[in-house]
Amino acid sequence: MLTGVLKVLTTVVMRPKPGDRRPMILGGTLSVIFGLVLGAVLTALSDTGVSSLARLAGALAVVVGLALISFSLRLRDRMD
Repeated sequence: MLTGVLKVLTTVVMRPKPGDRRPMILGGTLSVIFGLVLGAVLTALSDTGVSSLARLAGALAVVVGLALISFSLRLRDRMD
């Protein structure tokens, strides 16, 4: 959750171009949501927490990876 908050704050402080803000804020927001969901799952399912943690971490990795790929493709198009 802390990294998500820091990503959003960095976006606000850096003030990148308007088109570059959305992926950065989305990544930060997803990190915060992941932290909240992880806390809820570990609290509710404390006996099966490890397998749930692995699934959530995998899902987060896929979503963040797709967001980074999207961001890099947008950035590459602007560089050309």
